[in-house]
Amino acid sequence: MLQFLTSTLQDCICDPREAVARFVARGLSEGDLILLGATMVLLSTLTTQTALLIGSNSLGARPDTFVVLLERNPLMWLAFYLTIYAISIPIARRISALFGGTATAYQTVAALSFFQVLVFLTNVAESVLLVLLPPFAALAALIAMGWLFYVLATFIDTLNGFDNLVGVAMGIIITGVACAFAVTLILTFLSTFV
Repeated sequence: MLQFLTSTLQDCICDPREAVARFVARGLSEGDLILLGATMVLLSTLTTQTALLIGSNSLGARPDTFVVLLERNPLMWLAFYLTIYAISIPIARRISALFGGTATAYQTVAALSFFQVLVFLTNVAESVLLVLLPPFAALAALIAMGWLFYVLATFIDTLNGFDNLVGVAMGIIITGVACAFAVTLILTFLSTFV
């Protein structure tokens, strides 16, 4: 499995469409799917923890009480991401099915897990670049953000058989804005109790 992920990662850098098609065509056992799902949640938690620590240390500002609580308790992030993924994956599948998407739940979890591996590796590379070459870190972060957006759009497009990358990109932007608004409301609500 690790060798397959490594070769798929190398393909993804060159041609994300081919990497997703090969990744989905491989077929996953339930054990592989559980492992990838657990990896997705853990990497999401680790990525967020790292971003919070780097952000709070570099900005020097006093973060919100709820953010401090999350920094000190990664298990809360773990529960947060488990909940988000458990809710969002079925909703994403239903929305894509409305537009003719053909992805199964297994394929969706596998693709999102693999995407989360890419996000984590990109964040590690950005962190190393921030330490070694700080002037280029901002440019690298912008390039990485654009590349990850393209890879995510390609993953969704290929996985569902849409063949409309621009439409998928617009859908991601609209969904991202709606999710950011919802998460802000939830975090604001939760921060009143802390």
